[in-house]
Amino acid sequence: MKTSENENLKMKDLQPSYYKEIAGQKIAFYESSGKGETVLMVHGNSSNAGNFKNQLLSDFGKKHHLVAFDFPGCGNSAFANEPQKTYSFEGLSQLVLEVIGSLNTPCWLVGHSLGSNAALYAVLKDSSHIKGFFLSGLLLVDKAEELAQAALPNPIMGLFYQQNLSATEREALAKAGFYNPNHQEVASVIEGLEITDPLLRTGIVTSIANPQFYVGHKQFLRSTKLPVAIVEGKNDPFISIDYLERQEIPTLWRNKIQVVENAGHYPHLENPEVINTLLEQFIGQ
Repeated sequence: MKTSENENLKMKDLQPSYYKEIAGQKIAFYESSGKGETVLMVHGNSSNAGNFKNQLLSDFGKKHHLVAFDFPGCGNSAFANEPQKTYSFEGLSQLVLEVIGSLNTPCWLVGHSLGSNAALYAVLKDSSHIKGFFLSGLLLVDKAEELAQAALPNPIMGLFYQQNLSATEREALAKAGFYNPNHQEVASVIEGLEITDPLLRTGIVTSIANPQFYVGHKQFLRSTKLPVAIVEGKNDPFISIDYLERQEIPTLWRNKIQVVENAGHYPHLENPEVINTLLEQFIGQ
């Protein structure tokens, strides 16, 4: 699928506020109307900023300046000019760093799934413009051996790293991520999977196979002085909450993982009222 074809499959319910050239890529940005704290939202694998629509368009978004963007090959952003370079954790994290710099103001960093890992990978290089972290769907590991503990044994998770997905596979993967597989937002996750450049998924597989990917995430959270909120859907089929609860994070907000009831891997879509309340409380602490 080429860029022109991707642009014919734009998200149906959220259109970009503007486009900006970041790291040589045409990136779609979305902003809320609020003028308060700046909050940068980083989406997950084969997803897009539409996953944060219930934050961008909420009362929380009317109060604070929320900024979301689509990674290259996702949503309304163009496909990568150099897939092997861009579709890697190094490439995605470098783009996150450049997006942070383009805001010209310190920000709170919200990450989901792959977005949480890309955000951590980025701030290992420079956290000087970050005020705090609000992370969900996080695979928190420092070495490959820990993946078996951090991730639940769910075979469907492998579809996140499969280059080409059939319509049946897209539906199965999307539904698996929800507590309620008939939730209306399953359709938006299916759409995200459909319009993503398939090469993104193979690029992520290559990154995961590189031991360097794992170095420093847990160490950073053990040593950072910045506030860290970790929020997980109680019924996330991919992430082990028990494993996260055993990790050492001295600045962990409220000294515990925030568990969202009636939610799977996409709590910001499935239970947005709770997520928005937690965000407001975390930022206003």
